[in-house]
Amino acid sequence: MVVKDFIPISDVKQSVEKPVQEKPSLDELTTIESPGRPSPASMLESPEIKKRTARKRKKEISEPTEIREPKRDSILIIAEKPQAAEKIASALGQARKYSEFGASYFETEWQGKPVLIASAVGHLFNLTYKAGQSGWPIYELEWAPSFEKNKSSFTRKYYELLKKISRRAKEYIIATDFDIEGEVIGWNVLRFICKQNTAKRMKFSTLTSQELKKSFESPLPEPA
Repeated sequence: MVVKDFIPISDVKQSVEKPVQEKPSLDELTTIESPGRPSPASMLESPEIKKRTARKRKKEISEPTEIREPKRDSILIIAEKPQAAEKIASALGQARKYSEFGASYFETEWQGKPVLIASAVGHLFNLTYKAGQSGWPIYELEWAPSFEKNKSSFTRKYYELLKKISRRAKEYIIATDFDIEGEVIGWNVLRFICKQNTAKRMKFSTLTSQELKKSFESPLPEPA
């Protein structure tokens, strides 16, 4: 008896031989994707690649960032207190209010020129003994920022604000109270913060819009 008598005859299934896909290389399996193009991990193990990368990073770190000075095209009005600064800003037109360091200032425009209005909060500087003296009496005194003497952060924010926006000023106007105390406050801001020898002076006795506007349009050539 032959084998075919025991095996039922049915449809024959044909098998197709497919080529075996090659096994990926180590580099292909360990490729690290980076923006632009993939880099195989083997590159990370190359000492020469590491040196070039380190030199490039060092160069990028060592190159200084260019810091541009702001354009000096503004008129800076220095008031004695924040309330006075706001009144002056309102008198000159539609002013925008900004804040820096926790202190506010105003910006408007007059005849095509940007105008900044900022203020002190009374005295930003106080007299103190000049260092290196001993005994009594002590005759040599000097002006120092108030926050250095009394450790107050309140006056410091106005100091830092005036210091920053004064870098935008081309012209300076003192608008503190027209008395001895106001004159001292304005002079100290002008000399020690703005680094200027003189400025124009607004003279007013009330904070009405009409008087403030007139005082701005016709300032004294310099402080008293």
